[in-house]
Amino acid sequence: MATLDVAPDGRLATVAAATPLPAPTAGWQPDADAVAMMQGRLEEVASRINTRAAGIEEDLVTQGILLEISGGLAKHAWMMRVSRR
Repeated sequence: MATLDVAPDGRLATVAAATPLPAPTAGWQPDADAVAMMQGRLEEVASRINTRAAGIEEDLVTQGILLEISGGLAKHAWMMRVSRR
């Protein structure tokens, strides 16, 4: 994480307060809406990771880790997308 010049803080309250993603709707949601929301979140986070990974070409190990994480998120987004058809 030194390459990204950040000290990671993965505590729930910190992550929730700092996320640029919109808060999910409170209460019961129809399953199709919940799946669509999660699919959109997965796609958004994968896109953000790809953008950041492109900017750290000098550290291929960190870049590779980020791209692997992004690929997993994209895979799950795809599985959600095809399940909604």
